[in-house]
Amino acid sequence: MSSKTSIAAAAALALVSWGASTAVAVADPTPAPPGPAAPNAAGPKTSIDGDGLFIVGKDIAPGTYATAGPVGDKRCYWRRMSDADPHAKNNVIDSAMSAKPQVVLIDPTDKAFKTSGCQPWHVTDAAPDSPGPNISPQARAAIAILGTLGGGGGAPAPAPAPAPPAPPATP
Repeated sequence: MSSKTSIAAAAALALVSWGASTAVAVADPTPAPPGPAAPNAAGPKTSIDGDGLFIVGKDIAPGTYATAGPVGDKRCYWRRMSDADPHAKNNVIDSAMSAKPQVVLIDPTDKAFKTSGCQPWHVTDAAPDSPGPNISPQARAAIAILGTLGGGGGAPAPAPAPAPPAPPATP
């Protein structure tokens, strides 16, 4: 084989190789169009796993929530608020601090819920505790005793004893 033929063969081989590499580059598939956006999984939750301030309707869904009580030797504290600013005046709708399990109704009109020292909260079908102050039995007994002092709502005084019978008449 002559050197001209060898050069021509080498040039042809180089040209074929270059064409093959170009064909591979052209043969790359076009990227698929993006699919539909994934649904937003960051909607309001129905459980509260720790301490914090939670915005109703954004962070947590309204509903009745229950906790098994405090973590360790702490007290479980919770507060329903009419304003998301925890420092706003007169924003407490209801609150409690307890060493016992708690059930609380978070209304759709509540703006925020704050909790600290409690085990996780979960939506429940249990009825919330009756409304009113959440005070200890000892405090309730003290209030009942104070209510009886000074005639302020205690039980009425007992009726006086009947008069003794008159002695029989003598003839």
